[in-house]
Amino acid sequence: MPVDKARALIRAAARAPHYVENQRIIRKSLEITEQSYLSAVSGGVPDQVVVQNVMYFAALYNYDLSVLLEELDSAPSDWHERLYGRVLALTVYECLEDLPGLLGRSFRSTLASWGIATAQSEELNAIGKALSAQKSTDASWLNEVRTNAIGHRHQVAIDQMRYIRDLDLVRIDAAASELFSWTNRLYALLTRVLEHRLSTLRSKRKDA
Repeated sequence: MPVDKARALIRAAARAPHYVENQRIIRKSLEITEQSYLSAVSGGVPDQVVVQNVMYFAALYNYDLSVLLEELDSAPSDWHERLYGRVLALTVYECLEDLPGLLGRSFRSTLASWGIATAQSEELNAIGKALSAQKSTDASWLNEVRTNAIGHRHQVAIDQMRYIRDLDLVRIDAAASELFSWTNRLYALLTRVLEHRLSTLRSKRKDA
């Protein structure tokens, strides 16, 4: 067995238990976030809708990234590995395109109106900067994978196959793992922010 393949199998075995637990938690967070989001929409609470929409996106990407990383690690063949790698590259690219925009002016204005803690604001800024930095580093080559290995720009089959065979799966894995750490951190931060906001509103209603 090639050394690289052996190392990949060892890494997959070490990470496998984390995937199961991560996905259980993410599934639950998706259910809770969807219920809270729909409740805010039906209750006419637009500021909460803005924040929970970002939370929802973070949870969705968390789930996709976790599942695809697991599939890449445990792929039964080189073709499966390259297929999952291509889909993972597309997912990372789309997330890096989506999230910085979602963290824009409307979102920031909402959080500012809530008066979030300085430490939370600083953490959010750090996450936003990290996502922008990763986009600057990874978006160009990920877009090449998206265009050439998924969008099938090559109309000559042998060129298409060469591109797929030459995919840097280690680089794709690393980019996805880095992004997962930031989307996971973003979701956790916004959960704390929202909990504090709801607690503040409940206290105000009691005092009224």
